[in-house]
Amino acid sequence: MGTVVSVGVCPSRSKSRQNKLPIQEPPSIPEISQPETGTEESDNRHQGTDCQRSRGKNKRVAVLLGNCHEEYQTLADELPEIIFGQVEPHLKEHPMIKGQYCLVRDSESEQDHLTAVNVHHSCRSEKSKCGLPIIGLSQPSACSLRQIVKKCCSRNPYWIILNVRSDPCLFSYADGDWHPYGLRNYKEIQITLQNAFKSGLDMDADELSAREEILEHLKALRGDHFYFYDDITFFEDQPKMQLASHPDYLMVSEEVYQNAISKEPRMRYIRLNFSSNRFPMEDEIDRLVSVVRELCNEILPKNQFVKADTSDVGEHLIGVIVTGRKLHDGTVQLGMSIAHLILRALHSVIVSINPSSPVADAFNKKSHKSKPEKADEGSIFGDKVPKNGENYPSRSRPGYKKRSECQLLTTQHQKLKAGKFQFLRHVGRYLSYMAQIKEEVDKAIEDCSEVINLREEILETVLELESKQFSYDMGHQTEKIQLQNTCVFQLERYYMLICFNAYLREQLPLRFSVKFTDWMRSHPKLYQVLSYLNLSEWYAPVDLLKGGKRILVLDNPFNIDELCTFRQTGIANFRQLVGWPIYGASQPDGQAVSQVQAQMTKAYWSVALDNMRVDERLSNAANEESNRTPVSMPTVIWISLRDEFVYDRGGQTGTWRTKDEHTKPILLAGISGMELEELEENFVSLLNNLGNACTPYKVDIDTNKLIESDRPTATEILSSKSMFKRAFESTSSALAGATLDSQAINIPDSYVDYVKKHAEYHRIPVPPYGPPPAAVFDQILRLVVNNARGLMTSTITVQSLVDASEGIVRRHSCHRSPGGSTDSSKEWHLPNSDKATIERIGSTNMIFFCESGRERTSLAMSVAGLVYCHIVGFAFGYRVEEEERISLRGAKYTKGDFQVIQRLVRMIPHGHQVKREVDYVLDRCFDSMSMMHFHVREQIYFTYVKFQEEMDSGKKDELKRQSLAFLETYFYLILFNLYLHDCESTRWKSSFETWLEQFASRCNYMALLDNLGFPEFEKPDNLRRIRERWRPHSTSVSQVGSIV
Repeated sequence: MGTVVSVGVCPSRSKSRQNKLPIQEPPSIPEISQPETGTEESDNRHQGTDCQRSRGKNKRVAVLLGNCHEEYQTLADELPEIIFGQVEPHLKEHPMIKGQYCLVRDSESEQDHLTAVNVHHSCRSEKSKCGLPIIGLSQPSACSLRQIVKKCCSRNPYWIILNVRSDPCLFSYADGDWHPYGLRNYKEIQITLQNAFKSGLDMDADELSAREEILEHLKALRGDHFYFYDDITFFEDQPKMQLASHPDYLMVSEEVYQNAISKEPRMRYIRLNFSSNRFPMEDEIDRLVSVVRELCNEILPKNQFVKADTSDVGEHLIGVIVTGRKLHDGTVQLGMSIAHLILRALHSVIVSINPSSPVADAFNKKSHKSKPEKADEGSIFGDKVPKNGENYPSRSRPGYKKRSECQLLTTQHQKLKAGKFQFLRHVGRYLSYMAQIKEEVDKAIEDCSEVINLREEILETVLELESKQFSYDMGHQTEKIQLQNTCVFQLERYYMLICFNAYLREQLPLRFSVKFTDWMRSHPKLYQVLSYLNLSEWYAPVDLLKGGKRILVLDNPFNIDELCTFRQTGIANFRQLVGWPIYGASQPDGQAVSQVQAQMTKAYWSVALDNMRVDERLSNAANEESNRTPVSMPTVIWISLRDEFVYDRGGQTGTWRTKDEHTKPILLAGISGMELEELEENFVSLLNNLGNACTPYKVDIDTNKLIESDRPTATEILSSKSMFKRAFESTSSALAGATLDSQAINIPDSYVDYVKKHAEYHRIPVPPYGPPPAAVFDQILRLVVNNARGLMTSTITVQSLVDASEGIVRRHSCHRSPGGSTDSSKEWHLPNSDKATIERIGSTNMIFFCESGRERTSLAMSVAGLVYCHIVGFAFGYRVEEEERISLRGAKYTKGDFQVIQRLVRMIPHGHQVKREVDYVLDRCFDSMSMMHFHVREQIYFTYVKFQEEMDSGKKDELKRQSLAFLETYFYLILFNLYLHDCESTRWKSSFETWLEQFASRCNYMALLDNLGFPEFEKPDNLRRIRERWRPHSTSVSQVGSIV
């Protein structure tokens, strides 16, 4: 929609002018009724979407000075490029601001196509139900704002005017007042401009830039009037022309608001950007807090460290006027809720100093529901009663009725309406007085809920999302994704209100000694709660398999076996950190687990057998009977890193996926191992109820398409935990079926029983991208520390599970026999306990595995390797003089020398050595996987290169997120190694999660994470912020209705 033409000068004045132009004074007052001039249509103007760029032939302009001397200036090169466009084909063509924006007047009834014309009101107001000095306004005109300011200051001297408008707005003079006009894209004129990542200062700068360009256009076109739209529904008599040739006739928001409060010394104005459905950036809250602190210093006693004099306490609370574009977008209500929380915290401080203060009962008043009113002089405090028969527009959105009013709400919906969200459980474990903090936030929302209630808006979004759950219309896919993200944004807004209230309770008595940004950074756990905002997959119904929206997909080890270990070991990508009893693999099935357990039992029994023979030879040479029999007793710990449902059926493992996106795993973000196992057991039990109704699929290795798999003969479906338990029990049968050498045929039953009973299975969910939660580091740390002795023994034994699985047995280096020979045909067995003492030497091996055995497995192996090195010591290659020199292209970045990492290295003690040790373990991990893939440090740069080369916008954004996720993971590995150094003397009694929060006060590493990016390559974008990276991000449609 729209026609655009670009010219250098006005086309109608392209001919050279030879006559002298007299200097004319601009009109003294705006005359909206004067005839339109200077708008003749050009005959040579092209129609269509192509741009025409031309300049006038005459580059010299005559200027007449006071002494009648004619002087010439060359202005052609300084003339701006003007782009003309049409909002509708039948409308007039006119210059566009920045080439794409036009000015549209604010209206309360936009997009209401049932009314004849848009109704323009001065502004609409909303008041606090508790009678607090909090007023919400839709965008007022200049005269309305002055009247409201005058009325408010007559009752309370302390006020803050909070402008939360998220789009640039200019004020034009018409009908005796200055009216607001917002910038809109002329191709999407019904959509309001929004940029959640701009600050209020950026909004002011955009308004100044827009006004400056309008003035330049009018100067180049030799005109005085610009184009404004009052009606964007039917476009009758649009656009209209209004005087805008000088800054005096086109004001920005800052000028309008500052003029209104110029005579009020105790009133402050601040412009913030409150985007729809989002919570503002922490920097914006810091600017608001600085203004509140300034007024608090006037109200509260000057010296807070001595007993305050009650006479120094002010008799008024701070009043807040919140203005936005309109009342129905929720931004005004958010500002009012924030103001309510500020006043409550200030009220508690005042009452604690002076219990008999006039404002002591401010929060004890009962809330009342007022009638909708115009925001004139008498209505803002409720002292004007509407006359009988006076019509006011409805407070609800035009033509809109809430879903919650049209359908019966379930118990779950009632809980959502009351704000009982699941992520609050995790907040309650961290914040003290959580119940009281949440109650205060709910009261603030209720106090400002005449038009919008945040909790009800969350419920409405959930109900709308549930209504589209069974929709098969492909055109609604984008709408579903938007609804999912909108619900997450609304939940984030509710959660950040809780965090802000906790900040106020702590910092307002201290006069805001810490900024909100720094306070949030000092509590990393609060940011980690963001991952719990979307729990759509936690409780996904298995019935989705019946409708075909979800399918069962089998794990195919042949597709991912890049190390070619499946044929020998039964597990794809089976590898070992060289010299360490730490292994990695892809997802094994029950048969592979039993096979590895059996081969390990045989191999370690061979080691124990060899030791017994050596001890016998030594005792025979010394002519004494040995009562000590050392026996290597193996233990294998299997650690699953998958954060999705896994099942086993007939020896084949698999999971469920979305049919349209079968390559993308369905992850359960933020879930713990115990929670995942519990949900997985429930998932498997429901699958068993379905029986053979669901056809399993597998991915074809050549076409990467789904093909139906043969239905397994076994009908019982096992969870991952049950599969391992059954595999451990079947170790004996695996040994019986194996072809064993003559020396290990008769393995004692007690030895096999020990191996079966001491085999362990653990579930530690790790996200595929991004840093794992601190709890994951702690769980791997505890596993390694608790089994340190067994791991060291296994290293000394030099018995590799990889070799054992391939039938290769490595034994101890035996002592030279002092004499005699040993009968190899003798049957060896464990001696009875009454004849000898069996010294059980535990040998532990750890096997980490995920679906493919790649990213997550390599990360877990690196974490375990770091802990292991701190226990037994680092080997050659970790010191500065032992570091390998690399002189390849881009080696600086493949070594992890990014600016963010270098800053972290400079901030922490012995940073270069700490990073070098992490690189040492990562390189050892790389040696184990050869050409399988890059480890996390190298993935940073190579993924970023893919991001730069990608052309598809969706894939480009995903690659950028992955690259930043790898960078953040590497960042956390360095911090974890520092933690291992710092707490080594206490044997890591303090958890990594606790240490991170304590270390945040010593080293502001969170400031680096909150500005993460690649400044050496580009300017960091919005993904540099923690909230943008850690908040759940939906790129595909979830088939689950509710995400709460």
